[in-house]
Amino acid sequence: MKKGVNKDKPKGTEYNILKAMKKTKRFAEVKDAARRTDKKRLNSEARKEKDEKQAKIDAAKGLNLVGYKKGYILVEIEGKIEKRKPFFPKFKLTKDNYKTHLGDIAIKLYGNHIRIREINGFKNVVTDLAFEIEGTF
Repeated sequence: MKKGVNKDKPKGTEYNILKAMKKTKRFAEVKDAARRTDKKRLNSEARKEKDEKQAKIDAAKGLNLVGYKKGYILVEIEGKIEKRKPFFPKFKLTKDNYKTHLGDIAIKLYGNHIRIREINGFKNVVTDLAFEIEGTF
């Protein structure tokens, strides 16, 4: 008998089938590992973007509302008073519901629309804003 011949190992076509099955299983494992690492990368990028956006929103919430003048909301940013255009909610404001939805008005700060009720000094501006909006109806 030849040295190195294994009697338990299948021969011929059976060996080729076994070899193909092992190869298919190995490729499936490699592909699954690649999919998992890609998912981890995508989740990491999404988490990073979300954290950056939240940091901008938190910075915007720390600003102060100063007042309302000629259709613009005045905001104090780094010691300077700047005008910001108000973005009204999608639903229609009427004489009946405008006072309850004043906080839903948004302004654009640091690239994001921020509701004015989330910004410091909203309570000081509410009366002026309600008076000005009431005049538009």
